[in-house]
Amino acid sequence: MTDGNRIYFIEGSGANYRLAQVSVAGGEVAVINSGTSLPYLSSISSDGSELLGTVGAFTPAEEIWAFPVPAGSPRRIGDLIGRSPAWAPDGKIFFGKGNEIWIAEHDGSFPRKLVTTRGYPAGFQFSPDGIHFRFSVPRQRKWDSLRPEVKLHI
Repeated sequence: MTDGNRIYFIEGSGANYRLAQVSVAGGEVAVINSGTSLPYLSSISSDGSELLGTVGAFTPAEEIWAFPVPAGSPRRIGDLIGRSPAWAPDGKIFFGKGNEIWIAEHDGSFPRKLVTTRGYPAGFQFSPDGIHFRFSVPRQRKWDSLRPEVKLHI
């Protein structure tokens, strides 16, 4: 993700990942203090001073955290647990929790459920005025696969 000046990303392998940044013009990669080996990024604050994401990526209890940029100590956002958190232009936090969409204040206070969906909501995006937001819900599909002993003839 980018704020227009820097590109923020996760690098690593196995169970050891870290947040990093680089100028859009190129140059040296700089590590961002995430305080964890399993960070996940999902949003940038409207003033560009913090990244929003989760710790414990892809676990049932992903804690929501803010990561200051270019440097600083990460901070837990209240007691929020959820997926794919995003800052709205007014600073409120939207996030997925199971098949529900939740909203909380910037500091994580007053969390409340907005709506229940038919899947697991993620990828929250906001209109510049903050009135509209979009999200995705992965479709449930049945997948077919060939059995290993079946040979394809072309």
